[in-house]
Amino acid sequence: MLKLLSRRTCLKKYPLFPRCSPRINRFFFPETIDGCILTVSTKARAAHTKQLAIEICQLLDKLEIDSIICLADTPCAWRAQDHDHKPVVRALDYLAENGISETFDGAIEVSLQELQKFIVHLYWLQSCCTALPDFHLMDKGQSIVGHICKYGNLHLGIISEDVANSIDGHLANTKLVVMTEKC
Repeated sequence: MLKLLSRRTCLKKYPLFPRCSPRINRFFFPETIDGCILTVSTKARAAHTKQLAIEICQLLDKLEIDSIICLADTPCAWRAQDHDHKPVVRALDYLAENGISETFDGAIEVSLQELQKFIVHLYWLQSCCTALPDFHLMDKGQSIVGHICKYGNLHLGIISEDVANSIDGHLANTKLVVMTEKC
């Protein structure tokens, strides 16, 4: 299930969300204890995206996170950029079918049950719509912050000690691989 939050409400409730104002050269990213880039071993782009989504959901389930909030780091409508690439068209249709208007620039709270589908569509938007800002993922407890990059990897920042102490054990139970090099 997708739940919409205004940008203002989201930032008031979850002040650790990354944000930037390039015009005035102001940037904010929360202080993290640790971080890593996670990926999966697949060859085809579509299979990679699907497997990444499955594994992220498994990791969040093990961390007992039941939903994720997603917000762009700058105010920008989710459906601001039209595209003719079929996966992007499907992603834009998915957003429209879930009540996201052409002007909505707020946050989307995604339940764990819907997250796999959402991540696949988010990847295609981030990968192909270069005019869109970066969309960041955060749990309600503000213990992790993540971003799925255009290469289909999860850049994960760990904010809380509890997650920092347990993440390695949980990662071992997934097919997520910690990248040793940059994207």
